Amino acid sequence: PIEVTAEDVKGNLSNREQSMVVVQAPTLSQKDSSVSLSTQTLSADSHSTATLTFIAHDAAGNPVIGLVLSTRHEGVQDITLSDWKDNGDGSYTQVLTTGALSGTLTLMPQLNGVDAAKAPAVVNIISVSSSRTHSSIKIDKDRYLSGNPIEVTVELRDENDKPVKEQKQQLNTAVSIDNVKPGVTTDWKETADGVYKATYTAYTKGSGLTAKLLMQNWNEDLHTAGFIIDANPQSAKIATLSASNNGVLANENAANTVSVNVADEGSNPINDHTVTFA
Repeated sequence: PIEVTAEDVKGNLSNREQSMVVVQAPTLSQKDSSVSLSTQTLSADSHSTATLTFIAHDAAGNPVIGLVLSTRHEGVQDITLSDWKDNGDGSYTQVLTTGALSGTLTLMPQLNGVDAAKAPAVVNIISVSSSRTHSSIKIDKDRYLSGNPIEVTVELRDENDKPVKEQKQQLNTAVSIDNVKPGVTTDWKETADGVYKATYTAYTKGSGLTAKLLMQNWNEDLHTAGFIIDANPQSAKIATLSASNNGVLANENAANTVSVNVADEGSNPINDHTVTFA
């Protein structure tokens, strides 16, 4: 309350009067408020960001502060939104981070579940394509024994030479290695942004073998220099055993020839291997 006392020129005081003054906070006006994004296009690379800015005004154009906002978003759901920041001048900001999915996204700030602006902000999230020019595939050696691991490294980068993330599943079909063990599910791991590693098993012997990378949007694969897989004597076992005469009696003085084929776990023949009969 405000108290007022009047005094005339002779020093006479009037009765004290009280009055109430109510100061009302500005009320948000939806049609006078707006929301915008710092960019209209983002990459679906799981790390691109944009700033969502909401300008809150009342009907007289005065800034409205102290609002507790939420965000309604439609379209692409694979996104992350930070908490709203009240900048103290009627503006509010929020950071949008993309995921791996592409499409159109609309964003609308809300106050108490009601849209706070006259129109939403719209952003187009575009898929990221790996560039054949900037990507690569490598192996750790140029010669392997059958049964030994082949360490494969793939680096995926886009047209701007930036890393392409979240591509582990695609590599299961995009990568092929000559003469590796069949029927084995490969577990790709992203060890750094855009860098992927997996282990295959050398199996069938051969030379001039390569590891190949062919992403969905490419017309031609990338491949490593040629490598070799040799038979592995350390895993040798008898593959076949046969005799030239199966009807020889123990007391007969008759010759018999025993043929032994030795191979490794990849069924690769091993020559000049010593076989001992017990």
